[in-house]
Amino acid sequence: MKRLTFIFAILLSQVVLGQQTLYHKYYESASDFVITKWNCDKNDLSDTYVIETIDSQHRVTELKFMHNGKLNDASLCYLTAWLKYDYPNDTTIVLSYLNANGKPEANIECETPSATIYFLSSDGKTINDSQTKYEFDPEPFYEIGWTEEFLEKVLVELNENNDMIAPCVDYYSKSKSKLNGIFPVSTEFDLEKYYFNETEKKEIKTVGNNGYKK
Repeated sequence: MKRLTFIFAILLSQVVLGQQTLYHKYYESASDFVITKWNCDKNDLSDTYVIETIDSQHRVTELKFMHNGKLNDASLCYLTAWLKYDYPNDTTIVLSYLNANGKPEANIECETPSATIYFLSSDGKTINDSQTKYEFDPEPFYEIGWTEEFLEKVLVELNENNDMIAPCVDYYSKSKSKLNGIFPVSTEFDLEKYYFNETEKKEIKTVGNNGYKK
């Protein structure tokens, strides 16, 4: 009886949470993680694969780029192997760039933020505004001779990018689900100006935006 109760509790929690896990194949190019195949069998994965977690509303909540069963420590510092997406409301996406310990951390030397916040239109299709954050431990920089004044100058320069609206949600092109099938973009977005391979392009949906034409 206890065993049946335990199994029922697990099944109920899965239904309530509604989470799903997908696996995709990719390779690391000279500049990007490139998706090569969507929805792969867990038992038939290559050395490099993406673990995508989806919530009950079919929104991606996490992407983990794996290599030989471990988080991929990418050779390119501006690539992030672990990303988390939060949705505090229907028109906001909070993307956190996580370190190997699962904590948001900026890589200021590669201009990678610790988080980006996207503010969307009511239909979720258009990015109306965006804001980046640069949170990190300054101690390692002090240890190699950087001064507090120099770090502050670097942060001022990085935060100048907040005057520009992000063209699309970072790494959403590596997600099958995205925002329940929607690929939000800014009004300045032009698909041909960004590198997405044909496998990724087929999954990009920008209904009502002229930046993407089928």
